[in-house]
Amino acid sequence: MAKKSYTLIELVVVMVVIGVVLAIGAPLLIQTAGAWSYASRFQSNAVLSAIVAQNRMSREIRRLKNDNSITTADASQLAFTDLNNNAITFNLSGNTLMRNSDGLLDSVTSLAFTFYDDGGAAIAVPIVRTLPTST
Repeated sequence: MAKKSYTLIELVVVMVVIGVVLAIGAPLLIQTAGAWSYASRFQSNAVLSAIVAQNRMSREIRRLKNDNSITTADASQLAFTDLNNNAITFNLSGNTLMRNSDGLLDSVTSLAFTFYDDGGAAIAVPIVRTLPTST
């Protein structure tokens, strides 16, 4: 019986071919891994910034002075007075989420407020306090 095996030349040729493929593919693999790492860090920072902005908005909205302290409430803007009598307005200006005249978060594509009644049902527009007109 004849034994089937590879010759030394065949093994060397295969190793050379694998070496060439690795030499060509390694920089591409390293570049792809670097791009993935950068994109992952960028996305993590964006998500963290959004969470911080959302937490700040939630914390300040919970500090409503009373039921009559909301002055503007629609789908894209919320204005109210807090416990310290500070007027606070959240709205979207271009792609920036604004708190009064300060930018709270950049690269925001949309902002929508949803309002609920005491029973937990969504309502279109809450009752807001009308500001007195000066004469």
